[in-house]
Formats: sequence, C-alpha cells, structure tokens
Amino acid sequence: MAEASKRDDKAGADAFYIQAINEQNRGNSQTVYVDLYHKEAPKADATPVQRTFDGIRELPRYDVY
Repeated sequence: MAEASKRDDKAGADAFYIQAINEQNRGNSQTVYVDLYHKEAPKADATPVQRTFDGIRELPRYDVY
C-alpha cells in the first residue's frame, strides 16, 4: 500500500480507495487495485446508460422490478 500512496502523490490525486488486493506465490507478490480521487474532478454523468447486446437492451434493476 505504500507504493499505492507513492503513485497517488505522483499523480497529484487527493485521495485513493483500495478496490482489491490479490496475492500470488504465497504472499511473495501482491497486486493492489486503487481508485484515485481529485477534489476538482468534474461531476460524473448521472443519467443511466442502457447497454445493448446483439440488439437486446439491458434494463436497470429499478426498471425490471
């Protein structure tokens, strides 16, 4: 996690959130997945996106039930 913190500082992010930690080779090697956050980041689009697979539209859970 120290490496994640160093990369966070290098990227100029204000904070990071650990998504997952994977260990390989009985703990000798670790992979840490993090999300970086910036205070001045633009807001995400809140409109739901419906994906399409082979012409079939995927509905959000609140539309299905």
